[in-house]
Amino acid sequence: MTIDAAEELDFDTDYGPLNPQRDLPLTFRWRSDPTAIAALGLAPARNSRHEDARNAVLTEAKLAYERSCWVSFSRRPKWYVGRHRYYGHSYGYKPILNAVADSVSAGLLEEDRASPRTRGRQSRFRATPRLCALLGRAPIRSRLYEVIWLRDDRRRLVNYADTALTRCLRKEIEAINSIMAEIEVNLAGPDVQRVGSYWIVSGTHLLPAAPRVRRVFNRGSFDKGGRLYGWWQSLSSADRRLSCSTANQSSNQTTRRFIPRSSTRLRAFHLSAMPMRPASFHAMGQEGVQHRDQRKKQARSNRSCFRGAEDQ
Repeated sequence: MTIDAAEELDFDTDYGPLNPQRDLPLTFRWRSDPTAIAALGLAPARNSRHEDARNAVLTEAKLAYERSCWVSFSRRPKWYVGRHRYYGHSYGYKPILNAVADSVSAGLLEEDRASPRTRGRQSRFRATPRLCALLGRAPIRSRLYEVIWLRDDRRRLVNYADTALTRCLRKEIEAINSIMAEIEVNLAGPDVQRVGSYWIVSGTHLLPAAPRVRRVFNRGSFDKGGRLYGWWQSLSSADRRLSCSTANQSSNQTTRRFIPRSSTRLRAFHLSAMPMRPASFHAMGQEGVQHRDQRKKQARSNRSCFRGAEDQ
């Protein structure tokens, strides 16, 4: 099953130049501290999915408010079918609509509903000043539900059945991310601004998050692509030099030693390659040469991704 590209989960959705005319999609990738959500005075959640959806909706509303934007979402039940792999189990019709309704009733959100007969436009919500005053300084954290992504020919995310191969690929990336989670990244420089929760670097909005990667395959096949992606790749090479990394430790001595040790641990990883097609084994065949060159290009790209993380 393909996921509609209108709100496709992508790391670029929360980054990019400020554009007040464009609504931000509900990505379900950001959460506030649960104690801060509990302090808002809302009625008890019906279940854990409702509680998590409420947190995601309110957090992303606050983040969009800091960019003078609305957050778009769908009121169609069919929209939420088959999206759990990339968005999580709380991403559902009832949890999200109940979360929006609760927040509107409490004066925390303002909703702008699209007519059911309207094409090309979704309903949307935005935070009220009251929500931002109550939630403004609460820390946020990111969530990444799936680290192995599969896209079709139109770059839309595709659901897939897990196999021994996908489980192996996922285990590799999760091991890499567990090391990267220990690194705290900060940006500093004359061209870096901090506005609310965001860093603004050369017009690009970034949210503080630990460096993590996912592996993306294309054209509906795990034989195509497989490149690693991290959020820091949205920065130019010049802006990437503004970043610095520290361990989540109080000791300066520990901090100085952490980054080289982490880099060594990352370089020890070797990602699984996809099975080659039979023609690839014919060394003199043109198709085999092209396939070999594609593998080399992919390997160079993945090494570049790791170097970007180490440079931070």
